[in-house]
Amino acid sequence: MLVHRRSSPESPTFDVHRKMSKGGAVASPLLPGFSLAVAELFAR
Repeated sequence: MLVHRRSSPESPTFDVHRKMSKGGAVASPLLPGFSLAVAELFAR
């Protein structure tokens, strides 16, 4: 899975790209404490 995000809130584009493995977790600096396992995103 490829995650796109802005390097800063002022950045006009999604300029950071990060490849995530199935064992990784997605987090957001805008939601402190939030994290979601990549495997849960694709669980059936």
